[in-house]
Amino acid sequence: MDCEIAEFYNEELVEARKEHKCCETGRVIKKGESYWRCTGKWDGEIQTYKQSQSAYHFARHLNSKIYPNEPQECVPFGCIGEDIQEWVTYGVDLNPYAIVWDKILKGELEFGPDDSVNE
Repeated sequence: MDCEIAEFYNEELVEARKEHKCCETGRVIKKGESYWRCTGKWDGEIQTYKQSQSAYHFARHLNSKIYPNEPQECVPFGCIGEDIQEWVTYGVDLNPYAIVWDKILKGELEFGPDDSVNE
């Protein structure tokens, strides 16, 4: 999938003052938990996405796998699972990533900045 370049973009790690929903997993980010708030302007519209710590770090890790030499490309917000499946149809072996993503979706795994996927 193509990632549209933002007119401006900012991301910050913040503490939830109320419950939010992760745009990737759909899981609740509870009050007091840290999450990534990513705000940008795409096609003239300002949008804000909230990612759990695991979703944020997994997305960055996945980006480095499928776009190693294309820093302007990325997995669009809310599309991690869809992108994994799309790349598999192109013949890219992302099965280990699909397994890890499934565990993150189920809340069985926390994925941090120093974690990686064993291929």
